[in-house]
Amino acid sequence: MFQSISWASLTVVFLGIIIHLCAGLGGNQPKGKSRAKRHPLWWCGWADDLELLGKLKRLAGIVAVVSLLLMALTAFYGRLTADQVMTGYTLMIHVGTAPVFLVCSVFLLVTWSYQCRYRTVNGMS
Repeated sequence: MFQSISWASLTVVFLGIIIHLCAGLGGNQPKGKSRAKRHPLWWCGWADDLELLGKLKRLAGIVAVVSLLLMALTAFYGRLTADQVMTGYTLMIHVGTAPVFLVCSVFLLVTWSYQCRYRTVNGMS
């Protein structure tokens, strides 16, 4: 039962991601802009004019997503394919990527909360 529910939810999530990506392709691209001049990491929001904090946030986001995917893969691979629990190298990879994900998530949370701080505009509070 666990395998069928996991496969069904994994399929629904994967299809949702594909539909989301297909629906958003080219939505915010200017028509006259050449695609050849884009930064190689354009897909993650990277631009040449980013400041250091912006570049660190993009890098932390990429590392967080990759570590989350690794943790998800190692957590569900054994259960879905052979109905086994995590052991050995799979467990070490899963446990090793958890702190990386945690640090990146905390960094993103702190930098996002800094953007949401209360500021006065033109002397008015």
